[in-house]
Amino acid sequence: MIASGIIVIANYLAWPIWTVLTVGALLAVQLLFYVVQPWILLKYRYYIIADNYVTKLHTFFFQKEVIVKLERIQFLKRKTGPLLNRFGLCRNSIVTAGEVIELPLMHIDKTKELERHCMNFLEKVDTDV
Repeated sequence: MIASGIIVIANYLAWPIWTVLTVGALLAVQLLFYVVQPWILLKYRYYIIADNYVTKLHTFFFQKEVIVKLERIQFLKRKTGPLLNRFGLCRNSIVTAGEVIELPLMHIDKTKELERHCMNFLEKVDTDV
């Protein structure tokens, strides 16, 4: 539909062929980006929940690892929308005193398990952070 719309507009406005090809190539790159980006995010982003810390890993081009001790957590945020609710997913973020760490998309059950694990750990901690 988009290609036919571009062809109709190009014929109506008498655009040269290089303009149509450039717009088509940009649309193809954008479509490829929308197809490939979710796959990359799914395949190369991880999180690990251990006994006293949470680790977030990015491993696509550059490897980045963020480790947060559970005793530093102030609160957890959970965001959902209509499409995420449809698939039972939510966006999670861990808020500490100095930063916000965005975790990859998680299933709602895993999110509740993470919240339960963090709150059980924080009940036992006796530090003033």
